[in-house]
Amino acid sequence: MAAYVRGHQFHRRVMCPALELASYSEDVTETEFAGRRAFKVTGHTHIGAVLSYFFDERSKTVLGLQLTVEEPEGPHAMEFVLKDWRTVGGSELFYRVDIRDRDELYIYRFNKILLLP
Repeated sequence: MAAYVRGHQFHRRVMCPALELASYSEDVTETEFAGRRAFKVTGHTHIGAVLSYFFDERSKTVLGLQLTVEEPEGPHAMEFVLKDWRTVGGSELFYRVDIRDRDELYIYRFNKILLLP
């Protein structure tokens, strides 16, 4: 259950990348993500998965993430597109995340977000 909970801490991954990444590449590349021009920053999580962050080139807002986990069958990539950004208590938070996992699309909508210190 702990792995499931950690895997669904979407806001933590976006707001605290230093806690998610054990290492990261200093090379920033330009690419397209979710139909927008983006800067891509890639690193490795503490369990060795590849985690890439995509930032909008203009606003610098996080557009989403791509997490690639090595499985016996080969790499398993998942894409997280962040949507419905709102300003709450001085912080920018997303209230929707679209997750593409293989051939499945999962949409998470948040009504309330509790940020613990």
